[in-house]
Amino acid sequence: MIRFLCFAFLFCSFLSAQAPFHGKIESNTSWSGTIVLDGDILVEKEAVLFIAPGTQVQILPNTDRGNLGSDREKTEIIIMGKIIAKGSAQAPIVFTASSPTPAPADWQGITLKNRGEVSQFSYCTVEYAYEALSCYGSSPEIEHSTFQHNYYAGVSTELKSAARLLSCVLRDNQFAGLICELGARPVVEQCQIFNNVNGVIVFDRSRPDLGQRYAREGESRGENQIYGNQEANILNRSDASIFAQNNQWKTNSREEIRKTIVDRRNNPSYGDVLFQPHQRNTRGAGRAPQPVANGGEGPSDPLLTPQVSRPSGEGQPLSAPQQTAPPQPNPAEWRVDNYRTSLDEVEADRVKNEAGIPEPPVPQQPLAENFLDQGGRAYDFLAQPEYPAEYLAQGKEGKVTFLVVVARDGTVAAYQEIESDGPLFAEAAEKALRQMRYRPGTYRGQAVRFSFYETFEFKLQ
Repeated sequence: MIRFLCFAFLFCSFLSAQAPFHGKIESNTSWSGTIVLDGDILVEKEAVLFIAPGTQVQILPNTDRGNLGSDREKTEIIIMGKIIAKGSAQAPIVFTASSPTPAPADWQGITLKNRGEVSQFSYCTVEYAYEALSCYGSSPEIEHSTFQHNYYAGVSTELKSAARLLSCVLRDNQFAGLICELGARPVVEQCQIFNNVNGVIVFDRSRPDLGQRYAREGESRGENQIYGNQEANILNRSDASIFAQNNQWKTNSREEIRKTIVDRRNNPSYGDVLFQPHQRNTRGAGRAPQPVANGGEGPSDPLLTPQVSRPSGEGQPLSAPQQTAPPQPNPAEWRVDNYRTSLDEVEADRVKNEAGIPEPPVPQQPLAENFLDQGGRAYDFLAQPEYPAEYLAQGKEGKVTFLVVVARDGTVAAYQEIESDGPLFAEAAEKALRQMRYRPGTYRGQAVRFSFYETFEFKLQ
């Protein structure tokens, strides 16, 4: 009879209760008020669990009367259908241990296994779990939420999860704030990741997007704050390179930032972490972290065009290519992480121009493609790389990415390999790149050099 009553409450369309319960949810259900769990909750496929603003979900520590999840001793919320947990700044939703002295791993956490559904978390706090939020092949939208005081991870993305985290806080987790494995590709923007043992850990060819200088729609602009994590701010154990540009690290020193990152420089089997350019740190020490609201700050530049720095002759443009082949810059001399830009300063220039101040001259350094009159690159001749025979026989797929500078006449002036999935792929892509011809770019009607990332993908039929 007790079990029957428990399920009767569980399946109702609107639920506000304090008596502990557990079980399966097979139809749309709403929670509000105080919800106490003493065992696993399983939201079946086709069902949606709605959680109202201000709801407190309290989980009895080290208790599981449901036995529906992976841990027989800790309560887990398993989502096979969909969960919509949308709180507000004034009425957040809290998932926490029901204890006067809560501790990490008092309960298992929330596990999303709904690959075809997009769950949503907004203004939520998930704390004192083993793994607060596990996205197993699921790609939820998470914003303005906090994951803290968890034993293993704040958020774990697995099995090609493309979760999106915006303006979230991942702090005080005992292994990592964010874990990416099994090909996960989460997008992380304007988040604060601090005071964890590790900030971000990347495994198994996962490629989190922590920020890109020239982010396109759906990509991260960065603006994260990643700092103060005990062992590493970012540990990239994947063999793929990842972007972590346009972020704050609580230091303006490139060398100090580098010390907090573990990647190919520490182990040749790891991928790189491309963290430059970074936002200048202008916040006073000891202040509480606040979400980053606008673009990166950087050195003043009249038109905020990308700059190329060299150990000698700084500020001089790259030399023209020889007739035999385009030049291949030494990575030690020309690096993507020496580029600079600031959208705030672009807006300032616009305001000054409208006030009658003469416009600055057309830049001599390469301009980011999104500032071109035509809005981006266009091709006059698009060369296709030849699939390497050895990789074709092996059934190997991959891709190669270059940072490219195009001359005023549309030819390739210079390039740098950013990442590749194999030397033969890189060789084939480089050969094709040398043959490419681009539509000449203009800025305010005048021809300019411009830069962008060009990616070649090798896929089997």
